[in-house]
Amino acid sequence: MNAPKIILDMENIWGYNRGLMRGIMRYSDEYGPWSFYASPGKRERVFPHLDNWECDGIVMGDLSYKRKRKLIPSHVPVVSVYEKAESGDVSVAPDSLRAGQVGAEYLLGLGFKNFAFCSFSDREWSKERQRGFTERLSKDGYKVHIYRCTYARYQRSWISESEKMVKWIKNAPKPLALMACNDIMGREVIEVCKKNIFHIPHDVAVLGADNDEMICDFSNPPLSSILFYTEAAGYEAARNLDLLMKGLPPDKSRVDVSVHEVIERQSTNILYIKDPLVAEAVHFIRRSAQKPVKVDDVVASVATSRRNLERRFKETLNCTVLDELRRSRIDMIIHLLLKTDDSITQIARSIGLMSSKNLSRYFKEQVGMTPQEYRLKFRYQKKRADR
Repeated sequence: MNAPKIILDMENIWGYNRGLMRGIMRYSDEYGPWSFYASPGKRERVFPHLDNWECDGIVMGDLSYKRKRKLIPSHVPVVSVYEKAESGDVSVAPDSLRAGQVGAEYLLGLGFKNFAFCSFSDREWSKERQRGFTERLSKDGYKVHIYRCTYARYQRSWISESEKMVKWIKNAPKPLALMACNDIMGREVIEVCKKNIFHIPHDVAVLGADNDEMICDFSNPPLSSILFYTEAAGYEAARNLDLLMKGLPPDKSRVDVSVHEVIERQSTNILYIKDPLVAEAVHFIRRSAQKPVKVDDVVASVATSRRNLERRFKETLNCTVLDELRRSRIDMIIHLLLKTDDSITQIARSIGLMSSKNLSRYFKEQVGMTPQEYRLKFRYQKKRADR
């Protein structure tokens, strides 16, 4: 039996696409092999080969799905990475609304009071990230300063666009916690800030999205970014493409690219809490994340009354001491799930929950899935992100 032939109509210069492709390749390794056609360079060099290369499936990673779909025989199944797929095909889309929410929650946790978002106004995923960011912050009573430009204008004339951004950043209140719609925009924000003597992260903390390591690590300072689990999504997309190629209906017509955490680098490596008592308490909580710490332990660590500490937490971080304890503990559990081979029972005992049942119940209440489900879903790509 001949191996299925798959056209990868995707640019591989972006980390997001490369993550999806790794997931597709992993599925092929396990259930294939598949034969791939993916010409180096621009996508335009790939698609003309469709007529003389009898393919069994296509993964299309650009914004021209609707135009190109008309050129493809109806019996050839397609996975669309950026646009909503037509009936019978499969689409893959980032959970951009959740990405914005995660970004807001992360920057809130650093103690900032002033927030901003840089957006491409002609990209739906960017608008969704902006909406998640602003809606989450509005719940806590914060206003978000928005900078908008079109992606087309950014590509055509970044120099003039950067001049507008300088004026906007100068007028924004400081210290400023800024989320960019993606890592490309985040890198440009960092460069604008450096040229105009805004110190990062003290004056402006910058957070990107997509965790494109080539962009993040080559930024100066390195750019913190939201990690999408693209590899897991690519694997799921390949599984559904396989079903279509076998003449079966897909399990999902849409594969969501999940997001659950921020990869912190120097551009946001700061805890900006003006209240020294709250800052001391937060440091104690984070140092003690793997211990069975209670609210009274936090109160005792800073030698004040519980009522006073709760009031100052609410004024400074807009959360309770218990909220911060829970957030820190969940972060520690996730770290242990993804970075160690410890059993669920061992993890439970290490953080004072004593049994895997207690841990599973606690984790599901906070995260929405069991520890086992979380580890199974996200561990493979987390290992990749750490390399």
